[in-house]
Amino acid sequence: MVGSISPLAVLCVASLHQTTVESFSILPRLQSILGQQAGALVPSQGSSSSETSQAGDLLRRVDDVLESKGPPFDRNETIRLIDLEHVRDTEMCASLGHGKAMSQQSGEKAVSVKNITILGERIGVLTNDDLLNASSVELIRNCATNFWQLQKCTSRFTYQRASNKEAHLVDLCKESPELLPVITELLSERIYPLAQTLFPDCYPNDSIVPCVYDSLLIRYNSTEADNPLGAGQPLHRDQGLISVNIKLNSEFQGGGTFMDAQLASRGKMAKQPIKPEGVGRAFLHKSSQRHAGAAIESGVRDILVIFLTATNIGIKADSASPPVERATRLKGMHSLETDHWLLANYNRMALDCVQTDSEAWHYLGMSLYFLSATEDCDVIHGSSLAHLAVDVLNVAIQCNPNDARLYNSLALGLGRTKADPSLIQAAFQKGLKLHKLSEEVGCDVKRDLAALAYNYGLFMMGQGRFEEAFEILQLIDTESEKISERIVNDVLALLEYCEHQAFLSEKTDQMAV
Repeated sequence: MVGSISPLAVLCVASLHQTTVESFSILPRLQSILGQQAGALVPSQGSSSSETSQAGDLLRRVDDVLESKGPPFDRNETIRLIDLEHVRDTEMCASLGHGKAMSQQSGEKAVSVKNITILGERIGVLTNDDLLNASSVELIRNCATNFWQLQKCTSRFTYQRASNKEAHLVDLCKESPELLPVITELLSERIYPLAQTLFPDCYPNDSIVPCVYDSLLIRYNSTEADNPLGAGQPLHRDQGLISVNIKLNSEFQGGGTFMDAQLASRGKMAKQPIKPEGVGRAFLHKSSQRHAGAAIESGVRDILVIFLTATNIGIKADSASPPVERATRLKGMHSLETDHWLLANYNRMALDCVQTDSEAWHYLGMSLYFLSATEDCDVIHGSSLAHLAVDVLNVAIQCNPNDARLYNSLALGLGRTKADPSLIQAAFQKGLKLHKLSEEVGCDVKRDLAALAYNYGLFMMGQGRFEEAFEILQLIDTESEKISERIVNDVLALLEYCEHQAFLSEKTDQMAV
């Protein structure tokens, strides 16, 4: 029975005084992003120099809403707590040391960048020289193996898989003290100078130097994978400023790091996960760039991942976390908090740290979307809030048009504003295309794909297009443990209903003939 179906599920994220929607000119931008499927909209004018000021105007509209819908929000206390977390985490890795002022290591700087391959600003950099020699690699792997044989497997990270073993580098160094000098040399002589040289926006002066936020050794084992694709990590962002991925072995097939920015690339780069050529070499990228650990098809893959942040050695009392890291921690509140007014405030603060953070725009847009449906929101006010949510999601897409989740959220927002169905369908189709491209290169997108297909299927049912809805809902892997039992039951009921409705429609057509 369709009446037993649960309310619309939005799996992708945990998501007015003014009533106009023309101020941000969403339709031309959407026409450009979604392509001809969006229908005959106003022709796109492309990017303009006024977009930054438009984003500022949009944030002021958001501020008006947040001030009207809740008590004063204590931003200073929130930042204080965020910075305390930064200090706590960096102190956990204090034994690994921090970088020196660039003026003290000019010789090291020249050696560090002698032989690299720059893949693009939104992708990263490959080193073509070894950062670790063979004996150091062997020592690291042996220490990790011994650590795991003692039935120790430490991880404080969000994405964990049964097929993956993880050990934090600090824990390995405590268990095997002979490892510490190897890691200290790796950081001080190679990784820190490399990060300061290649990412000057993260380390803009001699006082702001790199340090380790966290580091771990990960072992992907294809024979223990709980995913048909193999052992890997889904698309995500890291905390910190710079992520360094060092290759520790070659006895595997597949694997590598896939950046979602590659979806906009052409040729080989578009479908080829990134792997350093040799053992001991590294791939470096901005931690805020969305990426996945592509699944390995066979064998075992070992990598050493080091997450760098920054510390200020010029001002001893300064414990402020870098703006990018602050933004990441503020966005992370969506996993701890359910109040959408509070979540909107956290993500609004994240945008004060980094105004081009697509994920912060995304989470802010979805918080406004959910607020527009609350019981204390009248129809006129709710409609305006839904339009504001769509404008915010539109900016998220401008910042990162390769994040498939955004198009699911955008379609939901457009649905609430009663937008043209062709525009809603185009958003769903764009997201579906990006999910399929990610899946082709070995990224695990089951959960996000299920969210989009579920919402897309419901939309098509609402349009009376049951055969198409059936095909879309079949994309959901109802056997996957990543999909909740409630959603699986919903999907099975929806499939049965669509099949029945399609049969009735066919019989009606036959009778008409």
